[in-house]
Amino acid sequence: MPIGGALISPLLAIGVASVGWRWAAFASGCIFLLVCLPLSFQLKRSPESMGLLPDGDVAPADFGEVILRRMRRRTRTQPPTSRAARP
Repeated sequence: MPIGGALISPLLAIGVASVGWRWAAFASGCIFLLVCLPLSFQLKRSPESMGLLPDGDVAPADFGEVILRRMRRRTRTQPPTSRAARP
């Protein structure tokens, strides 16, 4: 059962009734940014970014070097390709 909707809806209704819809919308937006923006930086892109392996993989002896090579490969800039240039 989604608890967030059960809690946020009455709080927003109380806010609209007490300070008006504009200030309630502004306050809810500020609270959203203050809570969700820092939490979004805690998300990880892949198991490798946390030093983990995908399921079933065996760690090689130089696992750290393998991760560094993969990260370097991802950060290289690729020349832009255009579909218009293809015949």
